[in-house]
Amino acid sequence: MPKRCAASTSADGAQVQERAEATLRDLRARLGALEEQVTARARDIDSYVRGNPWQAVAVTGGVALLLGSSSAAGDGRARIACGECARR
Repeated sequence: MPKRCAASTSADGAQVQERAEATLRDLRARLGALEEQVTARARDIDSYVRGNPWQAVAVTGGVALLLGSSSAAGDGRARIACGECARR
């Protein structure tokens, strides 16, 4: 393996650090924009729920019912797929 001079290695390190810092700045900007979008949507949902409380309760109940029934169906499939349980 050829030896590299210290100046070349430190220049490579500086380039890597600059790219890492640029990437970090970009990620922070994206995260800030995403945070603004989520906050705006949360405000919209909050105002909808305050304006339509019973509809919000009905939608939440429907989602809970669907999630509960799908998880119960998943449990049944797991038991059938198990060879030991199928023999019983």
